[in-house]
Amino acid sequence: MKKKKFFVERTAGDDILDALSIRINQTLKTEKKIDDKKNNVYFWLFKFIILIIYLLFINLCFDVVKDLGIALIYYFGTTLRSMLSFLLSFIMDFTKGIIILYVLFKNLKIFMNSTYYNRLYSKDRTMQKKKNKFFKIIYLILKYLSVPYLVITAFSAAIILSITTALLYLTIKGMYSIGALLITILLFTFFYYTFRAIQNKFFNSEVLVTKKHFYVIFILLLVSTVIFGFEINSYDYSDSLPSSFVLEKKERKFDISEVENISIKSNAKYKNIDIYTDNSLDGEIRIEITYFNTANVSYNYFFNSNDDLLLKFNSTINFEIDNVEDLLKLGVETLRTKTLYNYNLFKYPIISIYANQKDMSKISIIKYNETLKSQLYYAKHYR
Repeated sequence: MKKKKFFVERTAGDDILDALSIRINQTLKTEKKIDDKKNNVYFWLFKFIILIIYLLFINLCFDVVKDLGIALIYYFGTTLRSMLSFLLSFIMDFTKGIIILYVLFKNLKIFMNSTYYNRLYSKDRTMQKKKNKFFKIIYLILKYLSVPYLVITAFSAAIILSITTALLYLTIKGMYSIGALLITILLFTFFYYTFRAIQNKFFNSEVLVTKKHFYVIFILLLVSTVIFGFEINSYDYSDSLPSSFVLEKKERKFDISEVENISIKSNAKYKNIDIYTDNSLDGEIRIEITYFNTANVSYNYFFNSNDDLLLKFNSTINFEIDNVEDLLKLGVETLRTKTLYNYNLFKYPIISIYANQKDMSKISIIKYNETLKSQLYYAKHYR
């Protein structure tokens, strides 16, 4: 006898989770023979399990896309990688959070409006009151957890609108980027629609926002990003910042006359360490770091029992309100000179290492994802 395929049939009143639960209920033959297939405990038990799996799947998908996107940014990007990866991470986490919240809120409403919910403890007034109070509290918590998303959305829209206004002004002055202008306009539209959609879904506001609106925005954003990519492809690249930006420089020397191996690592995901020959140095290395004042640069070093020098640089960003003016100036200079600058200097330094030719073989640069231990092992056994 041919085995029937597992098939999920949806009706006008079902969402995909309801349809799956009904199908599992039927397959396991746990449903009661009643007209309303949702009016039994097994349907809601299966739906709860499916809901948990569904939420875990949503979380996994967003995390995978976020990690893949950040990896691509650091692989293909030459600058702005920290900022772009932060923006991508923020957008993905924000979208994931609001989707998970809405899925929980929507399915709680479905449950509270169901025949099974009304039947539950219908003959026990005390338990019925406790049931209603309990689920009402959860309902209100989920509903008002959307308020922070409304605030973030409105704040983001205000920032994007300010940037759009600045870009329009620069366009009038002859300094423009069509791609960047289109991206900011579409981002503002996205945040506006998101704000209205949250109002609609959580507070029953009479606002017509559909999936088609967001599909159109995402398609146009993709096109605008391609246009922006073509524009900046012809830009020059500078490893520094514009001449009006004063960079800080610091220098430190280390005695390496009795050191066998020197391992140096930076917490930057891109290559910001270079080695240069300076034969005036004898038994020592000189390290110069160059960075903008928003970067907090620190380092630690130690010598191990094998006379190896281990040196690690760490950088964090210290962005204050006064630095907004620096960003505006940098944006204007980028458009005016059609040059991409090393925006990473806002967080990471340029590290220059100078050593005598005979000491070059001692120095090893550790990659971001490598450990000091593995690099030292490589230095000892494969040089």
